[in-house]
Amino acid sequence: MSVALVLSGGGLAGLALVRALRALPGWRVLVADHFDENLTRYEAHGYHQAPPLAQQGAFAHFVQDLVRREGVQAVFPATDHELPALLALRPALAAMGCKAWVSDAAVLALARSKRSFYGWLRDLGLPVLPFWADPCAPGASFPLLGKPDLGWGGRGLVTLQSPPAADAVPEGDWVWQAALAEFDEYSVDLALDDEGRCSPIQPRRRVRVMGGFAMLGEPGAPPPVMALVAHLMQALADLGGRGVFNVQILLELSGAAWISDLNARVGSSLPLTLAAGPNPLAHLLKAEAPNLGEAPARRTLRQLRERRVPAHDFSGLRGLVFDLDDTLVDQKAWILAKLALTHAALESELPQWPAWRDAVMLILEEGERARCFDSWCEQAGAGEALRLRLIEAYRAVQPAHCPVYPDVAAVLAQLRSQGWRLGLLSDNPAVSQRAKLAACNLESALDAVVLTGDLGLRKPAPACFEAAAQALQLAPQQLAMVGDHPWRDARGALDAGYAHAFLVQRPGAFFNFGAAQRQAWLPAHRHTVLEEGLHELHWVLGDLR
Repeated sequence: MSVALVLSGGGLAGLALVRALRALPGWRVLVADHFDENLTRYEAHGYHQAPPLAQQGAFAHFVQDLVRREGVQAVFPATDHELPALLALRPALAAMGCKAWVSDAAVLALARSKRSFYGWLRDLGLPVLPFWADPCAPGASFPLLGKPDLGWGGRGLVTLQSPPAADAVPEGDWVWQAALAEFDEYSVDLALDDEGRCSPIQPRRRVRVMGGFAMLGEPGAPPPVMALVAHLMQALADLGGRGVFNVQILLELSGAAWISDLNARVGSSLPLTLAAGPNPLAHLLKAEAPNLGEAPARRTLRQLRERRVPAHDFSGLRGLVFDLDDTLVDQKAWILAKLALTHAALESELPQWPAWRDAVMLILEEGERARCFDSWCEQAGAGEALRLRLIEAYRAVQPAHCPVYPDVAAVLAQLRSQGWRLGLLSDNPAVSQRAKLAACNLESALDAVVLTGDLGLRKPAPACFEAAAQALQLAPQQLAMVGDHPWRDARGALDAGYAHAFLVQRPGAFFNFGAAQRQAWLPAHRHTVLEEGLHELHWVLGDLR
């Protein structure tokens, strides 16, 4: 399990980084921010309140201590403000085995000052619109667009239609350029790795921007934009550019393309790039990005959403008991892997794999898991001998890998680091469940494992939950159950005296229940639905340390 830290990550840019990192398998994502209440703490695996950047010594000590204590391997800046501080810390973090993904000082200086950046582009012969410090300078042609020299994004822009309007411009250090009449703006989120190699370039035309934030985009760009971005990133790499970048390109109807803006850190629009497919963080961390497996995106968009944080009192809790199937591991994927091995063992006696797989999975989806081979043999007119061989082969085969849900390892590690005792309580034959545990390497993340098959019982029998409590050396009222089944997991635990139950509903899992069924079976004040996965546990429960 690798650990990444997002500094000053409480805002929209930090949220973009957290989502990109959480999409990578094997990474636990921590956020540090000065403000205790922020957006990102509800999506990261863990949150730490940092001292303000103005307290340089305290901030540096905090970062180094957190990196050492949590075993952080990668640190990412979320805003411009912490870039110099992180650059200063880079050698010390490297000595601790932690990579600070921040560019060299020369690149940071360009990203900080538009005037410096535009001058550098001009000197390199890269296309940049003419610029002036004075809107009334010789050669300046109205209308003009004014940008704060040290500003970023679309904030603080001023448009002047004629020279007299310049008298009303607020005092400050401005950079003036021609205000283009008709153009498309392209935003590109990408990254430069340790060797200066660039991640795949995935431009996005800005279709709708609100308050300076891209809300609707169209993936793709004409070849001139692609070529211009490639040239710019190579020049930045040669100058010491490393880490995540956001670049803005303007394309006029005439075909002329101009470099407009540079951010030497993540752009808040990164989630729109993730929605289209590419993940620049995967390039940096040499991780496998998830395959969306869909047609190319025509549009990417972001929407506001609302969440409620439950106000339950968990002060008496000390431990969590997890279900296994469809809570920690993907039961259907495990079954499919066993079916594939079973088919390989009896290939000469069965239909071709796709047809047989689909027929058996249809039976499983219709709820006949215990009789799937019986039902298939009846439908196919197969005899008793083949039915017995299928059952024997299925029980004998053991996949080498058990598919664990992507959020599991990071969540278990985070909960343990917060002082929680963690147990497992699982139905299904004990032999099968032990094989799963051996294949998914989860036992080392747990303090106790109880298999109901060893007890001769099944959930929701109270004795099952009592056995898990005894194995954890905790009283039932000090425990909460985490599972996918409202009756077997949640109601069974509550009836056995557990203080609370958490329900997680995995996409494609065998059991999914609506709010009406849950409310009929479970007391509202004693259960919580984890709407997006197990990572919500850490901010619902808090820290026991």
